[in-house]
Amino acid sequence: MYAQQICKRLYEIYQDRGDNATAFIYSKKLLKLYEQQTEIDRVSGIDYIEYAVKDQQLVSQKVEAEYSQRLLWLAVAVSVLTLLSIIFLWRNWKLTRKTNEVLTMQFRQLESTTEDLEKSNNNFARLIKMVAHDLRNPIGAIHSLSTLLQDDELTSGERGEFVQLIYESSNSCLTLISDLLQTDFNFHESELNKEPIDLPAFLLQTVVLLTFKANEKKQQLVLQESTPKTITADRDKLLRVLNNLIVNAIKFSPCGETIEVNAKQEKAGIIISVKDNGLGIPKDHAEKLFDPFTPSKRKGTAGEQPFGLGLYISRQIVEAHHGRLWFESEEGKGTIFFVFLPE
Repeated sequence: MYAQQICKRLYEIYQDRGDNATAFIYSKKLLKLYEQQTEIDRVSGIDYIEYAVKDQQLVSQKVEAEYSQRLLWLAVAVSVLTLLSIIFLWRNWKLTRKTNEVLTMQFRQLESTTEDLEKSNNNFARLIKMVAHDLRNPIGAIHSLSTLLQDDELTSGERGEFVQLIYESSNSCLTLISDLLQTDFNFHESELNKEPIDLPAFLLQTVVLLTFKANEKKQQLVLQESTPKTITADRDKLLRVLNNLIVNAIKFSPCGETIEVNAKQEKAGIIISVKDNGLGIPKDHAEKLFDPFTPSKRKGTAGEQPFGLGLYISRQIVEAHHGRLWFESEEGKGTIFFVFLPE
């Protein structure tokens, strides 16, 4: 570039002097320098293009690297979010599963509670029927004795005896109601109010109180000669046992039959028996006869409704006295119930 400037200047100087020969020489040199410059520019231009291409490639690679890096960070972020989502969904599934298990357990408990309540309601209804059944006997006795008291021909002694029987029957009603309020009918010895009992007088009183019941079916309620014996027992609860046994004998015996009540001394204690000549107990009913709310129930010979708790409670009372209650029966020929009370 400097040589071009110098040659150009010298050409102009000699041209101005009119020295055309020397100016021509410098013009040739200037032309040659231009040719050289053109060649240099040509060669240099190719290098510049290559450099520009390479530089552009470098820029592209840099941009691609930045894009790849951003894409990598995006992939990492998506992976992290996916992992967090999986963890969240897993924890949510686990919590939902646990909640479902708790709800299932609560539902089963509620279902069981509902069944227990339904069973309790059914048992309560049966219990009310049983209590009404047990109250019917002493209240019926009171009604019959009250009717007899209206007879003007009664002596003062007979009236006094009827009044005493009415008192005993009403006392049995009150005791039965107290049992209903205070116990669950699973009797224990600690709940018994034991006292000395004149057995013959006690059995006679029981038979007299239930004679009106037997008279409804024209039956004979007979007390056999009993052993003169004083026993220690809960009077009201033992009366309840005998009431149940005698009423059952009346219920399952045809009209006009005889029911026998007996007591005899044994080595270890006293055995009281109630015998009837009624329907008897089928073998398939015998095993469940003493179960609470037993399904082994039948109507009486006059269509009397069964209730099912009487024998269960009777055995509870006898066993609380350390005794035993059992029966012997033949279907169609009658039944004998036995109550053993130890001395």
